[in-house]
Amino acid sequence: AGPYSIQRAHHVFADSESTRDEIISYYRTDPAKITVVYPGVEPRFRPYHPTNPEDAATLEHVRATYHLKPPFLLSLGTLEPRKNTATLIRAFAAYRTTHDTGVSLVIAGGGGWLGQRAALEALVQELGLSAHVHFTGFVADEHLPALINLARALAYPSLYEGFGLPVLEALACGVPAVTARNTSLPEAGGSAARYIDDATDAHALAAELAIALHDDAERARMVSTGLTHAARFTWPKTGQQVVALYQQILG
Repeated sequence: AGPYSIQRAHHVFADSESTRDEIISYYRTDPAKITVVYPGVEPRFRPYHPTNPEDAATLEHVRATYHLKPPFLLSLGTLEPRKNTATLIRAFAAYRTTHDTGVSLVIAGGGGWLGQRAALEALVQELGLSAHVHFTGFVADEHLPALINLARALAYPSLYEGFGLPVLEALACGVPAVTARNTSLPEAGGSAARYIDDATDAHALAAELAIALHDDAERARMVSTGLTHAARFTWPKTGQQVVALYQQILG
């Protein structure tokens, strides 16, 4: 929304406290005019159980479709500078200097900026990671829950987010998430995710990735806390909040 739209609106919905704060700061908007209404997590983002034949078949189909070889660390999102994938690749290289465990990095998402994938592939080659980093390209929406379930952890060191739904979707799937402590990401990850204070600090990110990938006790805490946190974000709850606010505004 632009400043004119915000000025004319009787009320504004923001999808995070971070976005609300930005609207107040940048557009000099009355705080009473803005309400945070969080998005929900679709029920299809849930833990898959390999002992369930349907879940097992879906996992195998997605694994084969995108040529995946677990265990892997997942990066999810359109390839654009804001997603900070270059820092993640450097962090993965640093992680591998002390943890040669067979974990690969899967970078899933279509190209957003012209030449972005080529630049990232060049960085992978420069760091000697070609055998350990896999680019899937665009991932169909219906495959996302299984793709997340196949991952050992999600890495999402974005520089800026309006909300950061992939972090919440990973937690809803019972997958540990490592992200950055900026903009709305702490709201998406709650106390379940692990954070780096500086999204561009590859060494700090490498250390957090190692914990999320290999510290069994912390992984268990992240999974349990993440499922509880994600369960608070539902679309029926979002809809109820919106309807209640409309009724309040319309009198």
